Amino acid sequence: DVLTGVCGLFTDAHVTCVFLEDCVLPCSFQPDSDEVIRWLKQEVPVHSFQRGGEWSEHEQYAGRTSLFTHLVSRGNASLHLRGCGPRDRGRYKCHVRTSAGVHEAHVIVRVEAPIRALSLELSRLSGYEEVKCTTRHVYPAPHVAWATDPPTAQPLRPITRKLADRQGLYAVESRLRRLNSQSELTYICTVNSSYGSQTWTASLRERGITHSHTLFCKTLKAFCNISLSLSLSLSLSLSLSLSLSEINGVEGKDLTIPCHAPHYQPKSSLSWSFTNHNEEALILTYDSQSQLSSASAPWEACARLDVLKVPLGDGSLQLVNPVSLEHTGTYTCVYSSPQNTHTEHTGVNISAVTGERMRSQEESRWWIFAVVIAVLALALTGILGYLKVRGNQSKPRKRPEETSEMKPVKETTANERGLSESSPLTTGETLSTNVNILTP
Repeated sequence: DVLTGVCGLFTDAHVTCVFLEDCVLPCSFQPDSDEVIRWLKQEVPVHSFQRGGEWSEHEQYAGRTSLFTHLVSRGNASLHLRGCGPRDRGRYKCHVRTSAGVHEAHVIVRVEAPIRALSLELSRLSGYEEVKCTTRHVYPAPHVAWATDPPTAQPLRPITRKLADRQGLYAVESRLRRLNSQSELTYICTVNSSYGSQTWTASLRERGITHSHTLFCKTLKAFCNISLSLSLSLSLSLSLSLSLSEINGVEGKDLTIPCHAPHYQPKSSLSWSFTNHNEEALILTYDSQSQLSSASAPWEACARLDVLKVPLGDGSLQLVNPVSLEHTGTYTCVYSSPQNTHTEHTGVNISAVTGERMRSQEESRWWIFAVVIAVLALALTGILGYLKVRGNQSKPRKRPEETSEMKPVKETTANERGLSESSPLTTGETLSTNVNILTP
């Protein structure tokens, strides 16, 4: 609809135009005869109308501007601007001259490419775990803020990058390093549009998923992340992959997988999905309007949702008679509402063994861990021994002649000297010689 009204002298109107969409800049006047209408942007002519004809005044607006000519006689001088872009921002002036006088109005135009989607996911491409918050094709560049639930004393230090494409639209990526010291955290990413017209929120919680962690050993400091540089360019780097508290179940016994909406999440729809061997399958969906759930065919008999609890924020999934191979994997629940999402990933292991054997299996895992530590200790001992041997070999040795000179000369007899050796001594006479040689 075309906005109409009376424009006073130098009154301003504010209009936000959507990127690549049409926009109307309002201007109205007291109708009279002999209308001459001119639109200017910061005193640069944009569009003109006179004697029933109209034309664009600037190449930037060629073919993109027009008036509602059939409404001019009714006092409507609004400008129709098509395919708005960032270059169309600015202050416009509507100048109307009639036989009754001159009317002017000003319009402040803002161009916005609104936020259409916001994603929040875990990333491990940088060598450590990060929570990545991403939105694309936004203008102007939005503002990103991070928080955790519950709040942490440790300061959050996200790294945010904003890159513009040829059209001027921004791709925003913000990364926050995952706090390994606290596993039961919900990460919250909030994105606000530059003009304050939109606020999008995405949150993520993960439990029972295998990750790579750094172990700090007080007694054996070099068990993890060992890096030794030797003269032979020998290097050793070791790391251990541990699993967080995974939800364990027994085959044939019902299991409940928790999923709770945060307090700041309004009533929203819910979906459950399952991932195993990088293959994702939809389990069921819940519609907040009808308050009904619908399960996909393979899961109808083994997945249940209490529809009475979902509006209260409890969307936990119940597995009925689970099977080890079919139901072991990662379960994901997503609460979604306009401009808000909350995601939870839960690792589930369904075992076919009895409870007693499960306990023994847990004990065996600790034995395996102990064996790994022992192997690392032996490897470290060998490396240290190698370094010690090479250190001893590298010490400077004494010259042979220097060694012989330092040895004391033994007592020798004439018999030991041999019969062929000429000597003034008679047989049986003993020569005793003590030689002390001092070397400089």
